Formats: sequence, C-alpha cells, structure tokens
Amino acid sequence: MLPDGVEWIREEVRLFDPERNRVVTAKRKTIDYDFLVVATGLRYDYERIDGLKREMIGSKGIASVYLNDTLKGEEIGGKSTWEWFRQIRMAAEKRASGKPLKILFTQLSSPVKGQGTGEKTLFLCNDMFRGSSPFGGEDIRRNVKFVFAKKEKEFLGIDSYDRALEERIDDSGNMEKAFGDDLVEIDSDRQTAVFDYHDFEKTEWNEKREAFDVVPVIKKAMMKYDFIHITPPMKSVHAVANSPLAWQTGERKGWLAVDPSILRHVEYPNVFGIGDVLGIPGGKSAGSIYREGPVLEKNLVAAMEGKEPVTEFDGYTSCPLHIKCGETMPNSIITVWRLRYLSIPYKPDGYGGFRIFICSKRSTSISFCGESCRPETKRGLEFEGRWKIVGNHETSFARSVLLH
Repeated sequence: MLPDGVEWIREEVRLFDPERNRVVTAKRKTIDYDFLVVATGLRYDYERIDGLKREMIGSKGIASVYLNDTLKGEEIGGKSTWEWFRQIRMAAEKRASGKPLKILFTQLSSPVKGQGTGEKTLFLCNDMFRGSSPFGGEDIRRNVKFVFAKKEKEFLGIDSYDRALEERIDDSGNMEKAFGDDLVEIDSDRQTAVFDYHDFEKTEWNEKREAFDVVPVIKKAMMKYDFIHITPPMKSVHAVANSPLAWQTGERKGWLAVDPSILRHVEYPNVFGIGDVLGIPGGKSAGSIYREGPVLEKNLVAAMEGKEPVTEFDGYTSCPLHIKCGETMPNSIITVWRLRYLSIPYKPDGYGGFRIFICSKRSTSISFCGESCRPETKRGLEFEGRWKIVGNHETSFARSVLLH
C-alpha cells in the first residue's frame, strides 16, 4: 500500500527537535528532515480514572469500544463490547420483573475521537434487548435501565440533533441522561462510579441584574451500576505533548500547535500536521482527515516551492450515529460541522527534491502517506474512511520516510 520511494521505519518517535529539524526514535536513531508531517494520532488515558486500569476492560462488567492498541494492531474494543452486549442480554433475561439492570455509559470532558461513539454504543446496546435483535429472544427492554453521563450538558452541541436524541431517550422508557457528571473514579468490586458533578450555585442578589449571582461548583456524586461502558480520557502522545511542537497553555495544551486553517505549525513553517493530534477546534474523525488531506498536500507542496499556503481547511467533521442494527439517524450521518473559510484555487506546476518525514502510527492518521509530484502523474488509493493515499514513483525526492 505504500507508494514507491517511501521508507517505512517501524519505530516510535520519542523526541521532536524542530530547532535542528530532526527526530529521535525509540532506538535512538536520529532522522533529519526538510519537512515534517506529524500524524501520531492520540492515546487513551484509562488510568486517569482512579481505580481503573486498561487490563480491567472486558471484566467485572466493564467495557470500552475504544480498547484498541494501534501500535500492536490489536482491534479488540468492538469484539469485547459485542461480548459485553451478550453478557448484559443474558443477565437481563434472568432479571426479576421490576428490578432492571442498571447500565451506565460515561464520557469524559477531554477531546473525543469519533464524537458520538458513546451515544451510538448506548443506542445499539439498547437495541440488543428488543425481540428482533441480532441476539434473538423476546423483547426484554423492561429489564434494563440506561444512564448516559457526561460533563457537557448536551449531546453533540447542535440543537436540532440534540433535540432528536433527547426525544429518542425520552420515548425509550428505559434511558435517562446525567449531564454535568464527569467520571473520576471507579470501584469495580462494589460496582460504583464516582463523578465530579459540575453545577452552579446562587450567591448574592444582584440588584442591577435583578437576579442572583452564580458561581461554578463541583460536587461529588456516586452511582451504582451493574454494567458500565467507558469512553476514556484522550490526550496527545507523550512525544508531541512534551515537545516544542505542542500548545504550551490553554485548553489545547499538549496537542499539536497548528494554524487551524492551513494545518501548518504556528512557529515552525516546515512542520505540518494531520489527524487526531491536531490542537484545533472541531472533531477528531475520519471525516475530518478526509478534508484535511488535500489541504495538507497542497500547502506542503507550496511550502516546498517557497510559496505561501494556497488553500484552507474548512473545519469539516462528521459523525454517523447508529441507533439500531442496520439503521442510522438520519441518512447515515447525524451531524456534520462545516466551518467555511476562504477557498483559494490551486494550480501547481511540480517541485524540486526535498526530504519529507511523515511521523505516524497505525490509526486513521496513517491515511496520508506521502508524496505527489504533478497532478497528471498523481495516483490515489481509496481506503477505509474513503481516504486517499497519494504518491508517485517518478518524483525527484531524495527520499521520503514514513515512520510507524
């Protein structure tokens, strides 16, 4: 699948040194570059939740569809969550009437890869208890109760879609939401989850506003469960977060510091980024990468030619939200954010030889793999997520390197 002329170094980058235009790998190999594309993705920080360890997922009623190891190529989150569905179904079939199982879904306040994944897992899980589900049997939705807990007091942040989701939850008869709850601790033996509940309290009466002043408060809240699905905290990989390439302050701290429009680093003009590692507004999804790719390609080519960026990323992201097996809402895409910026036509003429270093790992971020020389000789390969890998063996590059 790699284009000709690409060297794949199967190592992890441990150090970024943008002042010297080089990176250092886990085996202490130093690689120099003229241009750098950072596509390391993100990492799941299960251990940020007190009492939770990664190896606990899949036991004691705990599930997480995100449980995948991209470095090892292990995709076990989906399979283990499907088995979790089956276990809940079996337990619900034995449940006494009037004593439903309590199934808790949590989503933390960090940026989320694939926004809407927690919601779709919630709806698909509930779908397993109807009589016509893939597991068969009778409709036993009366034997289960779902609670969806997250810090934000909204689902996706778009009124029309949030209203539709709330209507479905209200009409379900066995679902409720717990907005304002941020999971901070879990006791798997006692099957108890502890949350920071974010709210506001009234203080003094304000004569000018004719209302009470309010201050934000955080209270502890506990919730018992029989089964729990966890969307883990997410953050940038260590090498990026601890490098000069990351935002150093603010809510994007640790993520790659690029201009959200041109995807070029705000300080180092020969450094670009793509995918989940980006510290920009908007979603972290395959849909985003699909739009970021052409922007990155064109602006990287322009930089190699000594020109200014020629196009801009519009902030697009998408989230298919499955509500039943084989059914999505609506028309298979529930939400699409489009932030339109200036669009500049691009008419490249080719460029000379440079060394491009593309740092990636095996995730959706690996989708952009390389190089192109001229539009008429560029070839594309479609792959999962409708992504395009661009490359050409006729380039005059000294060498291109793809790091796993």
